[in-house]
Amino acid sequence: MESTNKTFCVILFLLSLPRLPIRCVDNNLFWELEGKLYNAFLKVVSSWLDYAGHTVYECGDDISRLFQDESLVMINHQTPNDIFTMFRALQGKNSQFKRSFWIMDWVFQFLHFGCVSKVHGDFFLMQAPDAKRFGKILCFDPERPMQDQPVLLEKNIISNFCERKRKWILLFPEGGLLIKRRSGSQRYAKKNGFPILQHVALPRIGAIQTIINTLGICCHDVDYNPNNWNEETNAADRNAISGNLKWVVDVTIGYTRPNSILEYLIGYTGPTQTVILYRVYSAEELISKTAQNEMEKSQHLQSWLNSRFAEKEELLAYFYAFNNFPKLKAFSPQCTTIHVSGLNNKILYSIQCLAILQALLIYYFVLWAAF
Repeated sequence: MESTNKTFCVILFLLSLPRLPIRCVDNNLFWELEGKLYNAFLKVVSSWLDYAGHTVYECGDDISRLFQDESLVMINHQTPNDIFTMFRALQGKNSQFKRSFWIMDWVFQFLHFGCVSKVHGDFFLMQAPDAKRFGKILCFDPERPMQDQPVLLEKNIISNFCERKRKWILLFPEGGLLIKRRSGSQRYAKKNGFPILQHVALPRIGAIQTIINTLGICCHDVDYNPNNWNEETNAADRNAISGNLKWVVDVTIGYTRPNSILEYLIGYTGPTQTVILYRVYSAEELISKTAQNEMEKSQHLQSWLNSRFAEKEELLAYFYAFNNFPKLKAFSPQCTTIHVSGLNNKILYSIQCLAILQALLIYYFVLWAAF
């Protein structure tokens, strides 16, 4: 089922875009249609968890009021399943996927969904281990691509995030899977006096610093408080400089049972429950108002991120002991878990039928052109 869905969705997405001459007439309308196709693709990907019998729950701060605001979404990265979990959790939330901008590992662009993400405008960040590995194979200086990454990311944010009116930037600050980053993170923590973490790795600031420098930070008159939110405050915040980063959404994912990616998507080991905790901060907290130079700004950002991930460490330790996150006072009073609503099977089947039809049309067109 998963491989069939995957094939149909890629066919649907890739074969539809080149056949949209409307881009020459109305570029904004073209990207609106692209967003709908992108949502359709991710809707089918999200359905894999439902077919496998898994359940996703949400708790913490209310993020529904932030869908129209430029926000940075930070996610802890334990397994590749984190991506599918976020797809499932955000599915149906005000078409948020078509307004999203993902920053992913450079290697992912060569996987089946890489071509879809490239068309959508997501950014694939090359990291030092990949640069060294491919530098030896392709005989190029590994330092050069690393120096170009901030510049490429800045250009990508301007052209794909700002010009296409995207709202959310999603990334994994740890820079890779926990199993690959944990040992190096702990060595670095011991050497520099940072907290030694077991359930998360120390975050990296490079991409986030570039995002801040490119978009800037919006100044709020009031801090985010889910207990004291009103439409007047929300409207005033929307009138701030368009494009500035306004919120940081800190996402912590907890799995009640560890699963490999095949176990998670196929579900042959039985259904499992996943809980997602949201915590919202003003983007102003990312910058220091007293910093005198770039080094002090970087130190403040690193310290703030380290504090958030130290909190994640405590939250996950509690979660693995009790299979749920604690109800902290800083969260909204509705901190009980909320089951993510199910997907509409009629829509899923319609998407797949459309993909089959387009594949047949392309097949017969190729035969007609060849003979």
